[in-house]
Amino acid sequence: MTKKRGNTCDFHGQRAEYLTAFYPTYSDTSKRGKTREIWTKFFLGYWAKFPWRLPLNQDPDPLDTTDYSALPRDVEEEMSKERTIAAMEKKIKGWFSRQGKSAGIKSNPWATWLARFRTPAGSPPKRLADYQFYMVIPEIKEKVSAEYEK
Repeated sequence: MTKKRGNTCDFHGQRAEYLTAFYPTYSDTSKRGKTREIWTKFFLGYWAKFPWRLPLNQDPDPLDTTDYSALPRDVEEEMSKERTIAAMEKKIKGWFSRQGKSAGIKSNPWATWLARFRTPAGSPPKRLADYQFYMVIPEIKEKVSAEYEK
């Protein structure tokens, strides 16, 4: 199977610029584990700039007279809107979670050393067999050796 040529990402042009501009905010909040708080504000701005009917491969054009942000006409279109928005929000969140390495974030220079502290140095301890345990205790070792010599 051959790989597709070109940029295979879903977000191009103004969408990519919008997401890239928001990435530092996402990065800061994700380090603190508080990303739930930022999505509402982000998606309000995103859907205001890129209406749900606007195709992914098309940027908003001020000269375009089509009203992409019109309200759904019926229940079926409302369902389509909900599915489209849910799928797009999932794609956007996935895009942000994958951007760490490609956004030029430097790797932690201490990561290898910290990993060494987290992993055990040797094999895990194992319980000695009974005869080994008793042979370590000097008083018992003398008695066992004396009996064995007889």
